[in-house]
Amino acid sequence: NDRADHGTDLERRADLLDLPVCLRGDLDLVAVHQNGLHFVLFISLENEVQANLVDWYQKLYRNAFKKDPGDLSNEEIAEYVIQEFNKNGFRMIAKRRMGDSFGFHDYEKMVDEEEKKYNGKVVATILDYVTLCSRCPEDKDQNSAVQLQKLVERFHNHTAHHEIFMMTGLQLDTNASQISVSGKLNIVKQYGEFHLSDCKGIRKELDAMFFMELEENHRKIKYLTMAWSKHRYVNDTPSEDKYFAYR
Repeated sequence: NDRADHGTDLERRADLLDLPVCLRGDLDLVAVHQNGLHFVLFISLENEVQANLVDWYQKLYRNAFKKDPGDLSNEEIAEYVIQEFNKNGFRMIAKRRMGDSFGFHDYEKMVDEEEKKYNGKVVATILDYVTLCSRCPEDKDQNSAVQLQKLVERFHNHTAHHEIFMMTGLQLDTNASQISVSGKLNIVKQYGEFHLSDCKGIRKELDAMFFMELEENHRKIKYLTMAWSKHRYVNDTPSEDKYFAYR
């Protein structure tokens, strides 16, 4: 039962998940810690985190080594990917929490504790997803949309003050789903802030927002397409540079 594991830090688990968090063999990190470790904090608030991480690392392996992992075990795949990732001078720590008991103040405490624990600096956070976080108790008298906007505002202010890059995902509404299955090409260009399902006011708190979609061209070749919707303080980006696709 995945829910029975909630609150467990991934790096403390005895199964596969102690590998993808880049903490296996901590002794080789001592020198890096003393010099100030830079690390990425990945926080999942979803139940499917184990299956998602396994799939993620399989894809990263194929991308890094340009071949299928073949008969390698999930643990071996993860370790190869970790070694490749660590060449960039960063480490990644993955945490698992349940959204109904994890909010901004818990995140704030987590960042502080991890930086002290590893004598390092969180340079980036991936939060999956911010809309699953519990709302701040001081905002309990506000309506749900305002509570969510204030939550995102607090995350934004904290990361800006501490110079942390933060990335999260937002759910789109049913109108976006209808566009997704319409069969049209370049549908990612049709998404906008009006398709945000939880709180359209979130957009004003973000420094950047873009939409992504896995699309097929007329030859059934898949592309990951992306369209920029917002880039704070940058107003001169040519229209043709706001859309691109990866094969």
